[in-house]
Amino acid sequence: MVRDDIRYYTHSGKFSGTGLLVVLILIPVGTALLGLIYGYVSVYWPFSWFNVLSCLLYAAGCGIFISTAGYTAHIRNVALMRWLGSLTGLFAWYFGWAFWFYAWSDEHLFPWDPRDLADW
Repeated sequence: MVRDDIRYYTHSGKFSGTGLLVVLILIPVGTALLGLIYGYVSVYWPFSWFNVLSCLLYAAGCGIFISTAGYTAHIRNVALMRWLGSLTGLFAWYFGWAFWFYAWSDEHLFPWDPRDLADW
């Protein structure tokens, strides 16, 4: 039986605790791997136009990553996925900056804590 008041797909809003836990574990791992690639490319690639392109590819990669992780974990709650996307953005911002600094410092200092840079 088809309801007449629903003309398009709507998410159910359901998610499991296990799926949420898996995504919360995968967010730092995935953004760290993408941040590592982005940090080294932006330091060692000599063309400035490619640095702009790599930034856009980094953002797109993080978006594809969280979308795929949410799809795989069967998270159908739109508000939760927006929150997880924002969390992914914060991790991506930090890891992109941290790995850029690590590559720029010739692998001498990885800033786990930004206060570590005070003496640098």
